[in-house]
Amino acid sequence: MKGAVAFAVAARGSKLEVVVGLSQWLANPAHPALLTRQHWLVDEMFSMLPGIAHVVVNPGYFADNYLGFDLLRFAAHLGIYPNPYGMSRNAPPHPRLSADSVAQDFQVQAEASAAWR
Repeated sequence: MKGAVAFAVAARGSKLEVVVGLSQWLANPAHPALLTRQHWLVDEMFSMLPGIAHVVVNPGYFADNYLGFDLLRFAAHLGIYPNPYGMSRNAPPHPRLSADSVAQDFQVQAEASAAWR
């Protein structure tokens, strides 16, 4: 939270035009997890910054997360892609939803936006 507040102050002071925030799929004020409620609160704070557009990316989880669990070996061996989170409430990852693809999408949008200015 402190980092988000500091960033908001710096964004406003530097006359930033757009803030893109990576939040959580389940972020809302009634969620039982403190961190998830705080994500919602940070999203709200950024959306209230005057004169600054706010874009929120709310993935369930990134497909890249599987690599940290070394599940590719198991997928190749077993012929299935196991879910390390069991019967959780996470949204299934979209095949294109990885950190790299999201960054590339924003880069393309930023270049297109800069082109018409």
